[in-house]
Amino acid sequence: MAFYGNGSNITNIPEPAELSTASGSAPSYSVRAWAHFDQSSGLAVRASGNVSSISDNGNGDFTVNFSTSLPSNYAIAGGVAGSNFGGYYSVLNTVGVSNALSTGSARLGMRNWGNNSLHDNNECHVIFVR
Repeated sequence: MAFYGNGSNITNIPEPAELSTASGSAPSYSVRAWAHFDQSSGLAVRASGNVSSISDNGNGDFTVNFSTSLPSNYAIAGGVAGSNFGGYYSVLNTVGVSNALSTGSARLGMRNWGNNSLHDNNECHVIFVR
């Protein structure tokens, strides 16, 4: 791999597989995409990586669109914080949301643990790992 900067060739850059601070014999997997956003007043993306956009599909229902496609069978983790979760914990899931996971996007929902309804939150966080 070669990188160019200021017109000169920079060499001896490690391959991405070598960039890790993990120790031990288990493999290390990277976050392929992530986002921090607010669903409560429209949909405002505060920060993200490898996310081209987030679509608002209705109350608590959103689609994260990836800038670069992910491999199939990735894992998702996320949650909410802030004041717009109705006094209950929120759960990130795909339950009841059609066409949930693809390599180009993920359609997800934030559900109220108390009554299982989809609801918007003001501090949403999601990561995609493979």
